[in-house]
Amino acid sequence: MRLIDVTRGIGPSMRVYPGDPVPRIEVLCDPSRGEPARVSLLHVGTHSGTHIDAPCHLPGLEGGIESIPIEALLGPAFVRGGWGPTVGAGDLSRFPPESVRCLLRGEPVVSPDAARECVRRGIRLLGTEGLSIDPVGRPDMPAHRILLQAGVVVLENLDLTAAPDGSCELFALPALIPGGDGAPARVILRVGS
Repeated sequence: MRLIDVTRGIGPSMRVYPGDPVPRIEVLCDPSRGEPARVSLLHVGTHSGTHIDAPCHLPGLEGGIESIPIEALLGPAFVRGGWGPTVGAGDLSRFPPESVRCLLRGEPVVSPDAARECVRRGIRLLGTEGLSIDPVGRPDMPAHRILLQAGVVVLENLDLTAAPDGSCELFALPALIPGGDGAPARVILRVGS
């Protein structure tokens, strides 16, 4: 068994969704200044780095990050690469039929038909290395709306570089921000038998 951290670190040099705040870390107290401990202030958006979207991310949907069931965030998953620019409904057949947590290597966008197929197949979590499962800058975010409305977890901005394609076990725990529209998450995969 091997543990792989597939989380993107948060800091000022990271890429962010256009229009989102660039993370900033401000040191408030520092032992080098004679203060008893180091304490920093983190200025970060709720969709910075590797993160999970809550239903209330979109207008008309309710439920903060705390409403996402823990069991959707932990358990067997499947990593698959080799996508074109868009994942269509038929492409999801590349995942084993029993897959309920599917991780997309690369940065394909998810078509509305594919999002509906995820719901039909009973997929509980869909993750991607991309900044968004929808085209960046598309305001209606159709794949987000279909998935979040159906209770499918959206996990974005993974770093699957070290993760092999195939079966794994997923541990994806977002920061608990009650009422939050999203939250940065630490995401670990366990691979091997």
